[in-house]
Amino acid sequence: MKKRYTSIWVLGVALSFLPGLMGTAAGAQAAKGKNWPKILTIASSPGGTAGNFLAAALGKQIEDKLGVPVTVTVSIGAAAARMVAKGEADLAVPNDVNFYNAVRGIGAFKKQGKLPLRYLTFTYTLLINLMARDGIDTFAKLKGKRVMFNYPTAPQFMAEGDALLKFHGMTRKDVVLLKSTGAKDVSDALVARTADAGMRAGPANGSPAIKDTARKVDLTFISLSKAEVDFVIKEAPYLSPATLPAGIYKGQAKAVKTTAIGQNLVIHRDIPDDLVFEIAKILMDSAGRNKPGNFTQYHKSLSWNLQDNVDQLYRRIGPFHPGVVRYLKTRGVWTPEMDQIQAEMLKLAQ
Repeated sequence: MKKRYTSIWVLGVALSFLPGLMGTAAGAQAAKGKNWPKILTIASSPGGTAGNFLAAALGKQIEDKLGVPVTVTVSIGAAAARMVAKGEADLAVPNDVNFYNAVRGIGAFKKQGKLPLRYLTFTYTLLINLMARDGIDTFAKLKGKRVMFNYPTAPQFMAEGDALLKFHGMTRKDVVLLKSTGAKDVSDALVARTADAGMRAGPANGSPAIKDTARKVDLTFISLSKAEVDFVIKEAPYLSPATLPAGIYKGQAKAVKTTAIGQNLVIHRDIPDDLVFEIAKILMDSAGRNKPGNFTQYHKSLSWNLQDNVDQLYRRIGPFHPGVVRYLKTRGVWTPEMDQIQAEMLKLAQ
């Protein structure tokens, strides 16, 4: 693949947690694989995020253990997936909706068609929080209200909003749909009373930004019924059921039923199988079937285990890289049924 690289790690806050991160490749052992790329690039979310800590930690371990220099560049969502497809990066950290759409050539990727991405590992989950003010406590009560679900870079919010509207026999015309450029817009609008409800993502143990919003304005975190959750997942299969524990946010005394979006580490289809196998070892050797591995030392959200990866295949988000399949077979978690699902995924992908 043709590649365009910089020689700079763009890590932001992550650097302060990983001293000595740069320059490790010079003292590393020679790369083992004859056909391995001379350098790898990871497209990551901005500094201070779980995805960025992951990229920093993984890059250092690839350099130290495999002798392949790594650079990290900041790119998120669909743009990061496109970088991998174009050979401008080798790995990226898109969420389930972007990976799901990219390998099928739909949604934001309809113009480009199917992208040559393969699954490497599950990384972490973000819950979708439907927040409202002024005592609105069900989705049905949002009829005629000002809502912020429309993020151009985060299609999972609008997908959930559309599904819930459909469930309740409504369309976008039944609400005042406000556009937003990002999560901060939602919080700002709720505080300023220019929106009645909106969606923001955060981990199950809480988002500092959402906690700050809840301190500034009385919020209701709308809990969905099982029927609503099931319908949303039927309409948007890259989402999964989730529960926000009670007491995470101010005024949120009860557990809240909602949905979640997974974040994945994906890699270009053409990266050699033996290199991907070694990267999978770095990512998963310390993890058990249901026990998180040692990447939690870099960020508490990076708590994946082997079962998380098995579950991702059963959810049919996209195909696994052959190097990952080989690795999971060595760990004894790959089954003949998974071979059938993998074949199904490869058939629909590029």
